[in-house]
Amino acid sequence: MLSQAGRLAVAAILVAALAAAPGAEAAEVIVVDGHSAVRRDDPLVPSRAEVSLGRPPGRGAKARAASISARASSAAGRRAVSAALRRAVRAGKISRARYHRWRRAYARSRSTLRRLRGARRIQLAYLVASVERLALRRRLVSSRLPAVFLQLARNTQYWPRFRYPRSGDQLTFRGSEILFQYYPGRGLQIQPLSTFKKANNMHGACVKDTGAPCRRDGLARLLDEMRRLAAGRSRGFIAWEYLFDFGGGAPPWISGMAEATAIQALARAADLLGRPDYVTLARRALGAFDAGPPVGVRTAGFRGGPHYLQYSFAPRLYIFNAFVQAVIGLYDFAELTGDAHARRLFDQAEPELRREIPFSDTGSWSLYSYRGARSTAEYHELLRELLQSACSRRLGQVYCTLAARYRRYQGG
Repeated sequence: MLSQAGRLAVAAILVAALAAAPGAEAAEVIVVDGHSAVRRDDPLVPSRAEVSLGRPPGRGAKARAASISARASSAAGRRAVSAALRRAVRAGKISRARYHRWRRAYARSRSTLRRLRGARRIQLAYLVASVERLALRRRLVSSRLPAVFLQLARNTQYWPRFRYPRSGDQLTFRGSEILFQYYPGRGLQIQPLSTFKKANNMHGACVKDTGAPCRRDGLARLLDEMRRLAAGRSRGFIAWEYLFDFGGGAPPWISGMAEATAIQALARAADLLGRPDYVTLARRALGAFDAGPPVGVRTAGFRGGPHYLQYSFAPRLYIFNAFVQAVIGLYDFAELTGDAHARRLFDQAEPELRREIPFSDTGSWSLYSYRGARSTAEYHELLRELLQSACSRRLGQVYCTLAARYRRYQGG
């Protein structure tokens, strides 16, 4: 960590950058509490536009999800799940109490599935079959178990009794700060990007006037929950994974944008709450930006330098807003902690971002991805805001120029 004087200087810069962003606006979230599920406005929850995974990079995800749901539970899958849990407990990776709890939870999910019909059955069937698919591929490893079984338990709780959500709805459950999102045909999925953006909003509410309440205890609870959901990847780093099929990518996959937001949120909270263990946790996640796809998110950019991917399964999809956020997240972490590894990752990628980002400009609007479609209004504004954030951090004049230009394209 930096010295106290250094932290104060960096904090002043970063708070000034935060102040340049819009204030908190309430987003809608479904709060599941006991026997009720109520829609509420929450200024700490990011908007749908902020956390959308974007345009699917490939085809076939919906068909694959339907196929997985149709298979529901198989005898081979059930045996594979039981075997994965036995391996974990025998290796001392999980306690015997957890072993029995997760076995019961899995049995409860299959029992609930047999009672469901129609669209609700499809949602839960996808979750049950996804767990079995991971086990059959021997990817239901011990570090992945907490996220997998939390997700299975929440879907088992939700689908028999609560009102059907809309596509893209965000949900949270009593006693937890984690955000889920509804993806049709794939049920309720843990949303790492949304959850860590919520953590950043919680931090912002404590360091500047956003109109939202400062909830230090809630911020610590959120990050402690997410610590338990970090999975080990094969190159020795941890990551917060997505556990569903999306755009041609099969789970578990990761997002450079989500990983960068995670380390950014952890560094900010470490400073605010006096929790250096959050910095230690974030350092274990930096390997995502060293490893190539599909394990990590580092790939060759279209201008020759390293590019950080939105999707670890799509090595040639260059999404502008995701790359900007990844670079900003690494910059903030390096500035707040003095971490040499993060600084090196930033220094390697920022020149590539500077060369790539002008290609997002059509002359009248922005592109969502290199040689891709024009941005929607929401993605154009997201890119403009991120470019303004890079400008506020004094990362380069090109970001200031494009941020101002994209504002003009909006007629503002």
